[in-house]
Amino acid sequence: MQPPNVIFLCTDQQRAGDLSCAGNRYVATPNMDAIASRGVRFERSYCTSPLCSPARASHVTGRMPLPSGVTTNHQSLLPGLPLLGEVMSAGGYQTRWVGKWHVPHEYPLELDAIPG
Repeated sequence: MQPPNVIFLCTDQQRAGDLSCAGNRYVATPNMDAIASRGVRFERSYCTSPLCSPARASHVTGRMPLPSGVTTNHQSLLPGLPLLGEVMSAGGYQTRWVGKWHVPHEYPLELDAIPG
């Protein structure tokens, strides 16, 4: 049996209630609403840090900022932590990173240099 497709989308500076499908009558988010209607939308999730690098580090490690080694911007992840892409790859998924990262710098363009 083939595993289900997984796409993890995270938008910057947006609360769960900022989508029109979540009842926000002041914005129109038709594309995000369409994605939400066919997938899973987390309604009670919380950010681990108000800073972008520690929050992103939590996304890809599943750890709070302190155990990931990233407690402020411009810090590197602790070496040896399994990353979401690596875990998914080990489970048979083809993985790709797309979008922002900069923990602490932009990822290289060579695909083999990106963990997971």
